[in-house]
Amino acid sequence: MTVGERIKERRIALGWTQEELAEKMGYKGRTSVCVAENKDDNVTITKISKFAKALGCTTAYLMGMEDINGNPIPQNYPDIKIPISAYRTEFVEEAIAVYRDIQQLTPDRKKALQEYLQYLKSQS
Repeated sequence: MTVGERIKERRIALGWTQEELAEKMGYKGRTSVCVAENKDDNVTITKISKFAKALGCTTAYLMGMEDINGNPIPQNYPDIKIPISAYRTEFVEEAIAVYRDIQQLTPDRKKALQEYLQYLKSQS
């Protein structure tokens, strides 16, 4: 399920129209809500946070990282054996922010980013 689908699902669960959600977010019309629900590949983390606040849920829920009750949703990532306490807090926060930004990219942009990272590694 995409960010936009979660926004729409939550809005409908609350019994709100797009216009009502837009009003709660301080928008004059429903265009931003409509775009986010239907073309969500350009929704920024800032806007996702704004939607989450208006919808009474977390940004992580809208991004598919946890359920509506705040329980983490298991991801298909390799099992990492390094304890989280081994990382500096600011590094973890930065890594999470980068991960969230990457999740907002279109598949083509993700591929371009991967190619660029491979290029940078080859230059080291």
